[in-house]
Amino acid sequence: MQSKRTYKNAIECLNTLQSRASILNALEKTGPLNFSDGLSLSINNFHTIGYEPKDYDKLNVIHVAGTKGKGSTCAFVESIIRNYPLKNKRIRTGLYTSPHLVSVRERIRMDGKQISEEKFTKYFFDCWDKFYNTTTTVNDHMDDNFPNYYRLVTLVAFHAFVEEQVDVVILEVGIGGEYDTTNVVKSPIVCGITSLGYDHQLLLGETINEIAWHKAGIFKKKVPALTVEQPKKAYEVLKQRAAEKEVIYSIDSKNSFHIRLNGRHQKINAALAIELCRVWFQTCHSNLNIGGLSSDKVPQEFLIGLEKTRLSGRGQIIKIPTMDQLTFYCDGAHTVESIQCCMDWFRETAFQDYSSKIPMYFKNYYVPQSRDNANQENSAAPTNVKRILLFNCTGKRSGLDLLKVITASPYIQFDYAVFCANVVYSDNHSEPDSKGPALSTISLTNQESFKNDWLSLIAQQETNNNILEQRAHLFPSIEHAINWIKEYVVRGTENNTHVQVLVSGSLHLVGGVLEVLGVDVE
Repeated sequence: MQSKRTYKNAIECLNTLQSRASILNALEKTGPLNFSDGLSLSINNFHTIGYEPKDYDKLNVIHVAGTKGKGSTCAFVESIIRNYPLKNKRIRTGLYTSPHLVSVRERIRMDGKQISEEKFTKYFFDCWDKFYNTTTTVNDHMDDNFPNYYRLVTLVAFHAFVEEQVDVVILEVGIGGEYDTTNVVKSPIVCGITSLGYDHQLLLGETINEIAWHKAGIFKKKVPALTVEQPKKAYEVLKQRAAEKEVIYSIDSKNSFHIRLNGRHQKINAALAIELCRVWFQTCHSNLNIGGLSSDKVPQEFLIGLEKTRLSGRGQIIKIPTMDQLTFYCDGAHTVESIQCCMDWFRETAFQDYSSKIPMYFKNYYVPQSRDNANQENSAAPTNVKRILLFNCTGKRSGLDLLKVITASPYIQFDYAVFCANVVYSDNHSEPDSKGPALSTISLTNQESFKNDWLSLIAQQETNNNILEQRAHLFPSIEHAINWIKEYVVRGTENNTHVQVLVSGSLHLVGGVLEVLGVDVE
């Protein structure tokens, strides 16, 4: 089969590889031993496309691992550096994150923008052709020597950054750190560890100590490593691993600065980003007066990037232009710790939003251009508020643990919970790069189990079993779920009801919701 040089064909080729979900399922069956082979396989793959680890030294990498806040921290770092006003020079940034919400191109950004379809296609086939023999079929190459989905996209990203000659690459770890594909980088400028918690235990270990060990795997000899406040046992592991290579600094988020991203936890991520940028500028632009680590004063030039940082799917509020009385609150939280942060954010913002007058300082607030803001401001405040949870949990994560946090959150009770598969549209007609092929065949079994768990958790709130059963719904697609929510809003319009929908549990779910609602990913 001769590969066509089109973006559509590139995505078709990419989607023949294992999806992230199927990779995790396979690794969870074989255990950490097979997982540990990932880095050596990655290095071999990089050799195949013509790169050695030292080739990435010129990218001036900032490497970030952690359980929650990785993506936000990387977004802050990229924005701070890109918007820094150097004289007669613009710093070219590269940003690599995962997973994507709608398009795989979201993972690879240069100068704050997604890589174009044309450049993705070019750099994708530059890599693909090194592995793929046109005289045989793709299935003949499905072995360890052929990169999986995540590894291939990482190869494409590195290749693009080198070819485009960016000045800095902000690199988010996929899973863990020690054996992650991004750990091919041997000489980063600085490493950062965001808040640690429990995730991917079947791969990283059941204890916080084991998880911290994996995260600290990105530490490199004589390379500065920074972290935020951590659980005591986790911090001791980080400190022990860092002692072999470099000092680890614990920083706080007491600095006063304004950010667009919603949620108190984002101040912690922003504080880490500030310190990572300090080290980077001190190393790469030593002539600048940036100030020492954990300085009480945030450089004025950093505030520009902090203010401009945007990150879709995290603390994002969406209004529907044709439905004034419906608001979506989207946050891709998928761990116990991040769900707690999500609930804190939702509690703070939901109570201020029910009057349809959101304060302007909630900058991560999306209103389509067609919306008549004047009519919104003059509309009568609703007299009744209903809250709906739209939830999905993928892989082997414990959805029950997440639901326990949600139901235990003070002051917030949901009138309905809606569960659905990670299939975007009812006829599965979404864009080919919006999801891997495995996601379209995920069974509703897990989501049905979560629905039953939810009913058990809220049973004490409702003594009437008939009413209880009506408070949870299961749908085969995200489109089905949103259609039900919209129909519910229409039914409640005559009662002047405002409906607030929290979308959480999975970034894949959030991405699907954004796609159905027609919201662009920034």
